[in-house]
Amino acid sequence: MNQKIVNIIFALVIVALICCLLNTCGDASKYKNMLNANNDTLVTYVNEKGQHVATIAALQGTVADLKHLNAGKDSALLRLQQLVDKHTASATVHGTVTGNTFTSGTNIQKYDTIRGKNDTLTLRPTYVTNYFNKWERFKIIASPDSFHVDYKVFNEYDYQVRYNKKKWYKSRVPEIIVTNINPHTETLELKTYTVTPPKHQKKIVFLGGLISGIAISMATGYFVSNLTTH
Repeated sequence: MNQKIVNIIFALVIVALICCLLNTCGDASKYKNMLNANNDTLVTYVNEKGQHVATIAALQGTVADLKHLNAGKDSALLRLQQLVDKHTASATVHGTVTGNTFTSGTNIQKYDTIRGKNDTLTLRPTYVTNYFNKWERFKIIASPDSFHVDYKVFNEYDYQVRYNKKKWYKSRVPEIIVTNINPHTETLELKTYTVTPPKHQKKIVFLGGLISGIAISMATGYFVSNLTTH
């Protein structure tokens, strides 16, 4: 085999190995970043409006990387893994609790007359109370032997994903910030996942151009050499 053809083959093999090495290193780095994000701790606080805010690192990477994480006793991660498939662009699992205490006056809705022994009569009142605000609506009906509760709780949430620095000397990492608009609602668990943006496409184009350039240059040199020798 002509030496120049051998050189072309070696050059293409070397470039292919470089591509594989770059992809392998990049994949390992991305998985490590996802692993670190998964170990992040949920941070909660109350803002100036009295609303509960929660923030935690966002998971970015491939679906395969997400599925490879060990959920263990992390119910939020397990639910996220079950929620995500190959067509998923992003997904979020958010668990909350809403609670409040209130005092409300009662009204007597009606009296039931109960006839007892010796024709004695007993009046049994039914009490009704209504309590409502922007976030809660309660109606309670109580009698001496039972009560009925009709209630609704309203919630609103603001979600924001942004790049923040944990420390000034570290690079920015994606985080999700959830604000519970209902001041009586708190976040208990939070996990979010997004597919890694395709930033590697430029590298692929560059390496593809490099391979083509080497092949064309060496092939051209080979044919020119053959023409000049004949």
